[in-house]
Amino acid sequence: MNFTIINGQIYTPGLAIIDAPQPYTPLGGETLQLALDISGNGHLPTTPQPTAATQFHSLTIFLTSLATGKNFTISNGTTPTTNNTYVGPVLDLEPSSTVKHVNWIWPACFVGTGQDDGGKGSARGEYNISIHQGFRWEGTDYYTVFDLPVEVTNDIAEGEGRVDCGVLENEWVEWGVYRE
Repeated sequence: MNFTIINGQIYTPGLAIIDAPQPYTPLGGETLQLALDISGNGHLPTTPQPTAATQFHSLTIFLTSLATGKNFTISNGTTPTTNNTYVGPVLDLEPSSTVKHVNWIWPACFVGTGQDDGGKGSARGEYNISIHQGFRWEGTDYYTVFDLPVEVTNDIAEGEGRVDCGVLENEWVEWGVYRE
């Protein structure tokens, strides 16, 4: 996969610029942390402008893996009733900031050391942070999907804030056919 990386920033095929993490980064710890610049490095307004020729409509994030067959919602604008790891609409985070910081608490199926730990951490492995963007560019509306490869390999400790993975997991769709 080719990436356009300039001064550590990853340019997506949309308006978002990823500040962190970098491609193929091993992840773990308390949360999955993302930093997304939504201002085009200071060139775009960060508040909706109904008549602006270039602006965001939506920014949605998923964590997906072909290797594990998992697809987790990180943010989709809908609050699950039992999910305290909910991020919310990314564009609404930190209203005064041009960089949106997402700190998503790993759900329970990621807990483990990354070594043979008796079946814990069954969801660990290779993933894509899948960034879906709806936006207007010079008067034309677009929708793009950008996948940033990462690996969930580092320690993730048990904790009270971890919800069941089923609360955040979406049905996996492969080649237009639903898996059962």
